[in-house]
This record gives sequence, C-alpha cells and structure tokens, in this order.
Amino acid sequence: MDPETNFDGVRNVGIKGNRIVKITEEKITGKETIDAKGHVVAPGFINTHTHSFAPFGQKIMVRDGTTTILDTELGVADVSVFYRKYQGKMLLNFGVSVGHEPVRIVVLDGVDIKLASDPTFGAVSRGAAEKKDGRANWALDIPNKEQTTRMMAMYERGLRDGAIGVSSTVGYMGYGVTTRELFDLQKLAKKFERIFGAHTRFGPTESLPLHYSLGTREIIANAVAIDGALLLSHIQNQGWQEIYFLARALQDRGMVIFPEFYPSIYGNPNIATPGLKPDKIKLNNVNIATDIIDPVTGKNYTEAQFFKEQKEQPSKTVFLLLRPKEDMPKWVHMKDTAIANDIMAVFLPNGKLPPITMPYKDYKGHPRNPGTYGKVFRMAREQKVPLMDIVHNASYTPAKYLSKLELKAMQERGRMQEGMIADITIFNPETITDNSSFKMGEQGLPTTGIPYVLISGKVVVRDSKVDIEATPGQPIRYPVMKKGDDPKKYAK
Repeated sequence: MDPETNFDGVRNVGIKGNRIVKITEEKITGKETIDAKGHVVAPGFINTHTHSFAPFGQKIMVRDGTTTILDTELGVADVSVFYRKYQGKMLLNFGVSVGHEPVRIVVLDGVDIKLASDPTFGAVSRGAAEKKDGRANWALDIPNKEQTTRMMAMYERGLRDGAIGVSSTVGYMGYGVTTRELFDLQKLAKKFERIFGAHTRFGPTESLPLHYSLGTREIIANAVAIDGALLLSHIQNQGWQEIYFLARALQDRGMVIFPEFYPSIYGNPNIATPGLKPDKIKLNNVNIATDIIDPVTGKNYTEAQFFKEQKEQPSKTVFLLLRPKEDMPKWVHMKDTAIANDIMAVFLPNGKLPPITMPYKDYKGHPRNPGTYGKVFRMAREQKVPLMDIVHNASYTPAKYLSKLELKAMQERGRMQEGMIADITIFNPETITDNSSFKMGEQGLPTTGIPYVLISGKVVVRDSKVDIEATPGQPIRYPVMKKGDDPKKYAK
C-alpha cells in the first residue's frame, strides 16, 4: 500500500541495501525472502511525538510498527549534543526540534544544558528545576531582555545545527510565556522554513475548561499571518473538533499544517507540573481521587499521597484524565492527521532506565507507548474506516508535510515506491491489535499482528521478535549550516 499514490495491490518488493529498488508483478529472487501473503506491506510508521529515545522504549515502539521517532513538542536545548549522543546507536530513525521549554529551563532555572538536550530526561529536567528552589521558573517567569536575547540565540543555533523545527510546550508555560514570545518563536521557525510544533495553551495546566481551543487559534493566527508551517500536538486533548476543522480548511488552501492525535483519554504529565500544584489544581478542574492514576500502583491517588509525592518525586509522571471516553472512537475518522504516542521515558526505582531486555510485563508506563498504532488500526477495523486512510496517517501525513519544507530524510520515507528508503512495516490487517492497558502487568504488552519491520532495509522485527542488537536508525535532520549561511539556503 502506497498512501502517496493511493496504490493498493499485490506486488513483489525488491530491496537492495537501504532502498526499495523494485516493485513488480513479476517473480523476483534475493538472498532472503519474506512471505507477506495475507499481510499489508506499508511504509514504516512515523511517530511525530516522542519523548523517549531509550532502548526499551524503542523496543516497544518497533513492535508497534514504528520506524521513525521525532520529538516535535518538547525538543532540546542543544541540538548538536542530542545528535552526537545517538548517532550510530539507534534502532529507530530519530530527530528532534530545538525546544522552547528546555531552553527556558537552562536560562531561567540554570539546569545543565546536557540534561536539557535529551527528551528522554525531560521530566528529570523539570524535577531538577524544581529542586533548585522549589519553583518552576521555566513555566512561571517572563524572561527579561538579557534572558530573551540569550534564548533567541540558542534557538537560532539549534536551527543552524539541523533541528527539524522549533517546538513549544507552552501549554505547561502559559503563566510565563507572553503572546509576543511565542510569536517571535514562530517567526524564527519561518525564517528557516522549518516546522513549528506546539502543545498549545489552555489545556490541562490552565484555569479554563479543557475544551478551549483558544491556544491553538493563537498559533494558527500567527502562522497564517507569516505563512508559517505548523504541527498541532495531540489535538484530542482540547477542542479537537474545532481544531481539526481549522487544520483541514487550511490544508485545503495549501498551507503546511497538520494535526496529530494519540488514542488515549489520559495524558502523562510529570507530577509537579505547575497546573497540578496545590494553588492551581482545583482551578483546573482536576479531581485527584478520580482523575489521576499512579503508574506504579495502577490506582487513583489520595490527595495526601499525591502532594507528598509531588514534593518528594517532582520528576515522576502520572496518568491524568483529559477527555470523555466517548470521544476516542471518533478520532480515527480524522484525515491527514498524524498518529503519535507522546511516549515519556520510564525509569526504574533506582533512577536508571530499564534495560532493553526487561520483560514487557514489568513496564510501568502509559499503555499508549507500546500500543498506539495497534489500537488505532484495531479501532479503525471495528468501525470500518478505510485501511488506506490509517496507513496514510501513520506513515505519509508527517512525511508529506515535512517534505514540503525540504527535509530530505522525509522526502525518502513514508512511501512504498521504488527509490525510497526501505523503512517498511508488514502487518496483518485482520489481526493487528493493541494488548496494553492500565492494569498492572499489562501496561507494556506489545502490539500483535506485526510480524516484520524493516529499517533502512534491515529486518529489525522478525516473526514478532526484535533484534535488540540492531542499530540501523538514521538521523532525521537538516544539513548543519556553516557560519554565514543564509537561513533560506536549504529551503525551497
């Protein structure tokens, strides 16, 4: 199935090196043959919203059909540090934006720039900021002129270092980010012709009903005014019907804009998120006893236990109820909308990341992390949504819009065509399903019905078993710009 051309037919696929070199009805032979009879051979799934680049996280995501993971919401403070850290060590393809929040954490809270340059440790960075003085300056403070100048220089350096875009978690920072600050960030992204991705204002950390779409309208208005490119993070969390309508209308007008969603009514913030602090949590319509689940126990918190852990473990993540369950089946009907899992890294009690060999049943993270694509394909099958629509969203939507911004790595992915990079997910359309849930022992159960996954032509999932030694993942990145290069040099 090729979502770009809408091709859906029985063909043999030939791969040589890291490329698809032949798609034909004729018989072909090679060193190895995969029997895909009864299965869909699709472009590898591209996850636009990932905050974990850790080994175990990659393992559960590749079992879910993912071949590329991007962080377009949180981002990093130093883009070069991130890419150097993971070059040649990744199972999945990987990319990152320069991030609003991590830059503010470095400048306003004095958190170490290396810690703030890996989304895997995003919650840890927030915790480090809290431990300095008990206050999240990154979320609450309006920067002065000197701080603003320093931050803008860091954003521009990140873009020159090849960041795929500029990202913002302003939804967590609405108390300290002025409209001008956000507008200037969008103008900077436009200067380099890069995507601007945002978790917008007026979500679960503001004292307004969760359904408000005003924050999204803010960045859409900015983008329309400057002809900027937009990625709207997890729109299902706030006023999604309005946001989806706006995005589709602007897509029809040729604007580079696309929304994304994840298939869960629960978010996964850190416990010390400013909007969950004692002085704000009730204003934000959050009931601790019914709306917040402890990932470690699988049970709702008591108020006393919640605030105790908030002080003692500010980096810990929790499950926060955001939407009514009746909404979720509707999301799979959205078109030209990326599918992402918004994975947060999970740490062991000793503070370390789990090894890639950890049993799936021991995982204590959000069930969307291992089961996003399996769940979406299952729900779509149950509701008789056209299969091509879901393949389009899982693989092609992000590739299409990032291709328009001349990101070469995305021009070569998200399609089943001769000459493309051989990132391929092979799944059974009748059986693909999620198995993870909020029950203890089931949070990390992997998707089934995806027997094979290839990345750059290498088989990394074979008979539903992951090759944990494989490192074919490639950086998704713009060329690093030389000193004096015009920002538009690599743009169309």
